[in-house]
Amino acid sequence: VAANVINDVYDFRSGVDTLAPTRDSPDFGGSNVLTGGLMTTGEGFAWGVGFAAVALGLGAVIALSAGWGVFLPALAGALIAFQYVAPPLRFGYLGHGLGELGILIAFGPLTVAGAAWAVGGKWSWGAAALGLFVGLNIVAILYCHHFTHPEADRQVGKMSPVAVLGKPAALRLAWLLPLLAVLT
Repeated sequence: VAANVINDVYDFRSGVDTLAPTRDSPDFGGSNVLTGGLMTTGEGFAWGVGFAAVALGLGAVIALSAGWGVFLPALAGALIAFQYVAPPLRFGYLGHGLGELGILIAFGPLTVAGAAWAVGGKWSWGAAALGLFVGLNIVAILYCHHFTHPEADRQVGKMSPVAVLGKPAALRLAWLLPLLAVLT
């Protein structure tokens, strides 16, 4: 939740959510909280940080029983998710699939192996490999969301795969992501 709220804040600040012609469409998938003026970006950022603090607190409770090492994949995943749109890295804006790769790692192998570590008491490369299935499915959802506003992405310099490849080529790749997930 923290990653999604922070993403909304920085996408709104960049102007992409305001420029997107589909922002009022039920297909857009945005919350419309910031674009609709229901909350300021400062309030949104505070909520995002609040959700992150709750997650860190819950992680600390887990670490008390599983060992503090389990905190490492959680922190790495949180940093990757935050840096997807937040300065200084903003790698979701850099193109070359870096945003999707970061999301794959943060929400796939790090999450699943971190959960396995919390239960089993140690890092598991097998669990990390299993996390590829989860991560690829999450990337497929995010990837398809980019089809709702590639021109707005281009205008603000967010180099999403759909903005870079164009819709026809990106659509061909969209079919590959669920197939890759199944193959893992």
